[in-house]
Amino acid sequence: MAYSSVLVVDDEPDNFDVIESLLSDRPYQLHYVSNGIDALESLDLFQPDVILLDVMMPGLDGIEVCARIKAMPDWHTVPIVIVTALTEKKDLARCMAAGADDFITKPINGIELRARVQSMLRIKQTYIDLEQQVQTRTAALQAKAERDRVLSIIATQICASFDFNEIVETTVQEVQQLFQCRAVAIWQLQSSIADHNSQVATVVAAAQDPIMAPLLKARDQIHLSRVRLQAYPLEKGNDATVHFQDLMTDCPEKFPRTAHCQQLAVPILQNEKLWGFLSVINCQSSEHWPTEEQEFLKQLSTQLAIALQQAQAYHQLQTELNERRQTEVRLRESEQRYINLANAVPVGIFRTDANHQCLYVNQRWSQITGYSTRAAMGMGWLDYIHPDDQVKFQDEWQRFVNEQRPFQLEYRLRSDCHEDPWVFGQVVAEYDAQDQVVGYVGTVTDISALKRAEAQILHNALHDLLTNLPNRSLLTERLELAINRSKRVSSYRYAVLFLDLDQFKVINDSLGHLIGDRLLVQMAQNLKSYLRFSDFLARVGGDEFVILLEDLESLDAAVRMAEGILSSFEKPIAIDDYEIVITASIGIVLGSADYDHPSDLLRDADIAMYRAKSSGRSTYKIFGAEMHHQAINRLTLETDLRKALTQEEFRVYYQPVINLAKGRLVGFEALARWHHATRGWISPAEFIPVAEETGVIQQLSRWILRQACQQLLHWQRSFPEFAPLKMSVNLSAQELRKPTMVSEILQTLDEVGLEPHYLTLEITESMLIEDINQTIELLTELKRHHIQISIDDFGTGYSSLSYLHRLPADYLKIDRSFVGQMEKGNRNFQVVSTIVALSNQLGLDVVAEGVETQQQLRWLEQLGCEFGQGYWFAKPLPPQEIENQFFTEGLNPGLIEEERRSVINQSLVSHDQPRSGPCPSSSV
Repeated sequence: MAYSSVLVVDDEPDNFDVIESLLSDRPYQLHYVSNGIDALESLDLFQPDVILLDVMMPGLDGIEVCARIKAMPDWHTVPIVIVTALTEKKDLARCMAAGADDFITKPINGIELRARVQSMLRIKQTYIDLEQQVQTRTAALQAKAERDRVLSIIATQICASFDFNEIVETTVQEVQQLFQCRAVAIWQLQSSIADHNSQVATVVAAAQDPIMAPLLKARDQIHLSRVRLQAYPLEKGNDATVHFQDLMTDCPEKFPRTAHCQQLAVPILQNEKLWGFLSVINCQSSEHWPTEEQEFLKQLSTQLAIALQQAQAYHQLQTELNERRQTEVRLRESEQRYINLANAVPVGIFRTDANHQCLYVNQRWSQITGYSTRAAMGMGWLDYIHPDDQVKFQDEWQRFVNEQRPFQLEYRLRSDCHEDPWVFGQVVAEYDAQDQVVGYVGTVTDISALKRAEAQILHNALHDLLTNLPNRSLLTERLELAINRSKRVSSYRYAVLFLDLDQFKVINDSLGHLIGDRLLVQMAQNLKSYLRFSDFLARVGGDEFVILLEDLESLDAAVRMAEGILSSFEKPIAIDDYEIVITASIGIVLGSADYDHPSDLLRDADIAMYRAKSSGRSTYKIFGAEMHHQAINRLTLETDLRKALTQEEFRVYYQPVINLAKGRLVGFEALARWHHATRGWISPAEFIPVAEETGVIQQLSRWILRQACQQLLHWQRSFPEFAPLKMSVNLSAQELRKPTMVSEILQTLDEVGLEPHYLTLEITESMLIEDINQTIELLTELKRHHIQISIDDFGTGYSSLSYLHRLPADYLKIDRSFVGQMEKGNRNFQVVSTIVALSNQLGLDVVAEGVETQQQLRWLEQLGCEFGQGYWFAKPLPPQEIENQFFTEGLNPGLIEEERRSVINQSLVSHDQPRSGPCPSSSV
């Protein structure tokens, strides 16, 4: 038996005891609190069905507590009976105003108390019942409102749309949302107006059980392969609502087969024939679908049937209307569409009569030409075609008329308010029923931007982007014209000047590419200002310019032009804070009828320019036949040089290095020699510069380094009494700029097995200035691995003295030009003396190159030079001769007696090998 909860709120416990005794025979659970605060806090704990509330209490009085409880959403319905000794009406009115449902006066009467409590409990239960009824009714009304809303949505869509697929999709979505069921599907049992590509069409064979395929998927996919229609007479096609239970034969795992699933299927009829079903599948515990939901689905099925019939009727009506549409209506609609379309398209459209008088133009035509529609009316179309293009237009028009070919032409229109636009025009003829031309319709597409872009592209293709001068392509065209003209006109004289800026790379590297670019722009402007109007200036390379001089009175004019240009270069060019003086080398080709190709002219001018550059720069040279032969020889040399590596034509010769004070052999310098297959020995002075320019020097350097290291290791092992011997190998400028140089050298030493401290790498003084910081960094890395460094050709440069104290060098090599011209007290003698003194102060050893006389040797010894090499000791020799003359002929590995040294080296000088100095400083 359920007990009703009664909360007694009184500051006097005796009053509670009285109430408890008076209600002891009733099925009530009494709870007691002594003040208003506890009463408010204990509501959730005691869940009272009735509250007996004293008025006069300390703190919160009963009226305040009553008001607060009635203000609580969860407790405003609990009956409150005021228990009070106050009997005046105004006091009782205050209680009732606070929300009290009844009151009992003190002293308490038992019969009255029981009656009041019982009455309050009945009132509360009645209130609960009414609230439940309201909620049930409200839920039913809300459900009906939702169903009505769905029906309204579907009905509205049926009125607004003839798209049956769209209506079906909306129906499925709305029913799914309304019922919150597992799936909603519409099954079609026979073909309908829907085509086979739509979401609706599913045709079922009549002789088989219906295949149930969901046409529109609900939120959860359910796979149903077949359905068994129970208790539904298909042949009758009535609108009975039938329950389908346990229909799923291929449920996913997420639907356990033990679950009780329901399907409510409502038939959809078309012309009193069964078209399909509206199916709702649910997996809840309820065994019956409410009547309201069944009726709702039947109404939906009726609406779907109406939509289906409406869509079918709509399609049929559309077909009939299309067939019955009158010609005048079609023409009017067509004309309106044409006008709208014509104004919308981005091309100009015009119509003329058979006499080419304008009848119509669209808005875009007016925008292109600047003529208003009114101004265009009645104009002949030649009136708005640019005069320069009218002949071209008429010629194309005649071909259009006579040959029945499409009319398509690019031409210019005359504009009334802006630049004459370029257009691409197309025209077609209009014919009447008798196949007679009644007019023409045409379009014009504004291609002005395209023409400008084409012109810009053509300009860019033929001009240098930096200086805006013509480039090599445009120069070639002009040279072709000059060549052809010289063949036609015997009196025509022209010349080509090939100009190359001297030392431009130094400026670019030292001041930066931005300054270099601005210098090129300024040079281009200066050259243009110096030339005649008929002359042609082009930029063909980084710092290379070509000038075509035409209509010369005499070929001497080309020479005067070159001299004038070189003179103009003497004036400094100011760029930012720099004043730059730059020179140029010019090659001149005097044009003749013998030339056939522009490339020949440029080739010969280039050859002459390089001849001028090799002659000291800031000069010009006129091309002669001998230059061409020399260029051919150089090309042949370059080709043979590349073959020489693979055909093993190179040799490594070694020139001894002698300790001058002790007369002791201390090492060798490895030098490259080339024995050509047909030419024989080729001087290093001839092939080394070509190797550096072509990049072959890097392959040659690696090969020489390996050969030299292997040879030194062999001598160290074979002749240990001469230890320690060292090997000097020259580094090229290209190798010094190579990031992997250090690792490649170390790899070679490791593979050969030579200790790094036996290797000395020589770099020329001129190589230091290209990038001194990077050079110091690389040399420091080599020193870290105990490889020694020698500065070659010292004294020939102009900036290394300022960096010498920073270089991690071991040796300075005095250039042979100073040693060879030494005389007591002369300038070269003083230079050698200064270099030796400077080396001693910096702790560097000195090696003198080109020691060829005994007097030179004595002076070097007097000056304190430690080491020397040259023909006085031995010329560069192949390995076997080195062994014969220095290792196996009894030469004392210690001191070389002065008198024997003279005899020995006289024989060395007379060796059958032609005298040739060691490799240039850039050799390997």
